[in-house]
Amino acid sequence: MAGASLNITGLTTVKQTFNSLQSLDVNDLLIDIGEAYHDDVLARFDSEQAPDGTKWKKSQRAIDTGDKTMTDSAILRGSFHYEIAGKQLLYGSPEVYLAVHNFGGFAGKRLATKIPQREVIGISARQLRIVDDAATNFLNEALSWLKP
Repeated sequence: MAGASLNITGLTTVKQTFNSLQSLDVNDLLIDIGEAYHDDVLARFDSEQAPDGTKWKKSQRAIDTGDKTMTDSAILRGSFHYEIAGKQLLYGSPEVYLAVHNFGGFAGKRLATKIPQREVIGISARQLRIVDDAATNFLNEALSWLKP
């Protein structure tokens, strides 16, 4: 071979590490993330805040009764769940009216009622830290055999 070449040997540990990472079962990680995210979503109903921490606009019902917004029947709050599909975490609610609350819009007869945005599902820096912490813990545990 003309020119220069480099032959690196002794990479058995590196090869084992990459093989281990390829065969990891991420199901436990997805469950941890799903549970943490679910707890965070439920806490939003208590604090009446969007993922980024901005307060939801009070509903007229909540103003009139002194109660919290979007908690009258708790149907929406109780409808959130996560599913694991292969190596994906899916999170949401089957309630069709979630979209109008999450993004804002019009509802009711002839779409005459303006609903302000009250974001429930979303990702902020706080949720990203939750995912990062869970992934870091998962990888540290999965690769603990590397530690002397």
